[in-house]
Amino acid sequence: MEYAGDSHLLGVRITSIYEISFTLPDFTADYHTCTVAGRITDRSTGQPLSGCTVLQFGTTNGVSTGANGVFSLPVASVADTLSLVVSSIGYMHQRRQVHLYDSAYFALSSASKLLCDLLIEPRLEAGLLSGTHYAPFGATVRMNRSRYIPFVSHLQASYQTNFHENNAAFVQVGLPTLHPGNRLTLNERLNYQWLQAAPHNTRFHAYSASVEASDYRLGSILMPSLVVGGGYATLKERRNNEQLEIVGFGYTAGLRHYFSDDLLQLQVLATATRWPGYWQLQGSAKRGLFGSFAAGVSYNQVRDYKEVSFALTRYFY
Repeated sequence: MEYAGDSHLLGVRITSIYEISFTLPDFTADYHTCTVAGRITDRSTGQPLSGCTVLQFGTTNGVSTGANGVFSLPVASVADTLSLVVSSIGYMHQRRQVHLYDSAYFALSSASKLLCDLLIEPRLEAGLLSGTHYAPFGATVRMNRSRYIPFVSHLQASYQTNFHENNAAFVQVGLPTLHPGNRLTLNERLNYQWLQAAPHNTRFHAYSASVEASDYRLGSILMPSLVVGGGYATLKERRNNEQLEIVGFGYTAGLRHYFSDDLLQLQVLATATRWPGYWQLQGSAKRGLFGSFAAGVSYNQVRDYKEVSFALTRYFY
């Protein structure tokens, strides 16, 4: 099937239901603009998607796809490459640098109707945290892909305190996804944790890195994502009037899963980290609420330190 416009404009050859082939427009004609045309499909079914938003990255120049999934986007001063962002409700968005000499793929992966507000990435997520035992006051913020933070997929930070002896902080830097658009995607993250608590005068901080392998499927069933990683931690405690210090390397293993049941609609993460002589257990569950809000609960255990925290956040698009 071939989709082509005027010979001076950009042509598109759809070689399969998933593939869009772009050819370089004829710049020998005196045109100030050209038209990028293409088609958006559902990755799992191959069906065309109507109503998708196609934006030229970094601008407000955009269009929506028609009933057959086709779009036609006028672009001024086209260079050899063009960055397009494609999104649709219920699907994970794609941002792709289109090389006009090569083929490009716009097949969107379904979010299985779960946590659509989460999976269609907002620019910013911010909210309140409250621990049930040690640190009842806190806040969290997360910034997703932005031209202000190049080469980073997201930045996340949180802090909790009781305004006295108990404090906890967490910072995460997400790196660009490897193999985007393929069946297997790898998401790398750099993490820093710090906490102090009155029991045993606990002081703990850890540096770690993790990789999440996602989009495994068994037929049409989305399988859990595998999380693996490692890091270095220092734990200081006072027990029996003696100061205890444990330092060393550790390893992490865990799972993340999206439950698509209409009643649950949960995003769940559970990890276990083996540090020298002790375990750190962490878990979280998150669910979208009405509008642009979400609620979550998390758990963190380091030896005798056990904290359950609740979160209420809002998304800004």
